[in-house]
Amino acid sequence: MSDGETRVHEFRQHWVTLLGPFLLLLAGLAIFKYGRDFFLSREGRLLLSGLFGTFEPMLGPQGVKTLEEIAEPVVIIFLILVFALPFVSAYVVRATTRLGVDSHQIIWRRGVFARDITQIEIGEIVGVNVSQTLLGRLLNFGDVDVETRGEDRLVMRVMDDARAFAGLVLDYKHSIAGAR
Repeated sequence: MSDGETRVHEFRQHWVTLLGPFLLLLAGLAIFKYGRDFFLSREGRLLLSGLFGTFEPMLGPQGVKTLEEIAEPVVIIFLILVFALPFVSAYVVRATTRLGVDSHQIIWRRGVFARDITQIEIGEIVGVNVSQTLLGRLLNFGDVDVETRGEDRLVMRVMDDARAFAGLVLDYKHSIAGAR
């Protein structure tokens, strides 16, 4: 690396942010599997025919037949929306959120469809606070709060390697202060 180049250190959200949505996805898969197995069984078929039979006076025999045909796709779409979409959303947000640090500034990029970029000069930073739970210390993640002289404030939740980020920013800040 030459003197004019600066290395950008990239940080991102920790994989723990995907844990809750992933467990929800697993629950949705279990509900789908066991629910489908039940409704394909003899008892499930009897229950469904009794349930759909209650709608026959309102819909007629053809309406009940149509209801039986669309029931499974509607349930599958409902399960995808409730159980799979939160995981996909969390994954995409994690993939598009980056925190970059070089010797001059911090750049926080976030946003899936609309991009939001926050830049903070290292010289403007007053302090970097890291908050970690016991689990955060064990798995190396935490919440980072960067305070500046102005009204800017950068807060990133569940950040991977939060202490290394804080140390890097403070090292850059002290090197800038020492150069003056």
